[in-house]
Amino acid sequence: MPKRQTVIAVGLGQLLSLCITGTSSASSALWRHYSISIPFTQNLCNYILLAIIYTTFSRNKPSSSTSRFSWQFFGFSFADVLGNVLAVLAFKNTSVLSALVLSSWSIPCIMLLSTYFLNATYSKIHVQSAFVCLIGLALLIWGDTIDDDEATKNHSWIGDMICLSSATLYAISNVTEEHLVKQHTSTEFLGKAGFWGSILCGLQA
Repeated sequence: MPKRQTVIAVGLGQLLSLCITGTSSASSALWRHYSISIPFTQNLCNYILLAIIYTTFSRNKPSSSTSRFSWQFFGFSFADVLGNVLAVLAFKNTSVLSALVLSSWSIPCIMLLSTYFLNATYSKIHVQSAFVCLIGLALLIWGDTIDDDEATKNHSWIGDMICLSSATLYAISNVTEEHLVKQHTSTEFLGKAGFWGSILCGLQA
């Protein structure tokens, strides 16, 4: 039997996937039916909630931040905000299914970055799985470049490239997040991520 912590982790992961699918579907529907694309405004609400909730939780706790770490938080938030914005913009040129499949490009990127910067190690099966993932991505992009069917008129290689750029930025933010969480508490990290994210989104909303 799997351990209780493993079951909880898998369950939370599936819940997160469901939430991501829901927000992606909503963003796609807004564009397709109403021609509304407001990526900065959509993400601003999320970052403001993070900032308010987790800054309140960590207000009376000692902070371990220095100016160097503040810049690291800013760098994380910049990559995270831009990745989220590009993910929303991609729906102008691709479908929800293509966008979610292409987001798996972040997996090999994370493996590469974490190996180099965090000294992570991966087994042969991890590397082989990432390679299979890359083959699937290549086939999907190739299909979008040659398919001019009316049913797929919302798909294009431009949307695919935007999705890949978003996934790359997600990989950078995820690896940076792992580094920062090891140096700070989760509440402090989420509060500062929300703070910087709110500023970056608010300036461009």
